[in-house]
Amino acid sequence: MKHTFFLLVSFLFLASARADWLWKNDLVAATPEHNGYQARFTFTNNGSKPVAVAGLNFSCPCTVFDYKAAPARPGGSASLVIHLKLEGNVIPGQDLNLIVWSDSFAASKELTIHIPDEDTRGGKH
Repeated sequence: MKHTFFLLVSFLFLASARADWLWKNDLVAATPEHNGYQARFTFTNNGSKPVAVAGLNFSCPCTVFDYKAAPARPGGSASLVIHLKLEGNVIPGQDLNLIVWSDSFAASKELTIHIPDEDTRGGKH
């Protein structure tokens, strides 16, 4: 009986001490920037440990990008900012899907970036 109790208490402690994120948006329209586009996603940490973006992968490995993301403390929010370059498969008018995962636990989130039509990038018709 004591063994079962300690297992239950250990499980409840681990479950309550995990990091958890809630994404404000999972679809964003990219904004044009020099030589590419920028997309910004925001998440809130609903857990009891800090959470940070550990990495991301696009559905097409030929997507050229870099990103910055600050960790979010428990109860806090943070942003994931992705810079997409005009190389690779970044085509105006399309959606790019990606998977982002955290450093604190085995969780991932699918996100989508909409690339605006070319006529929004400086008047091309």
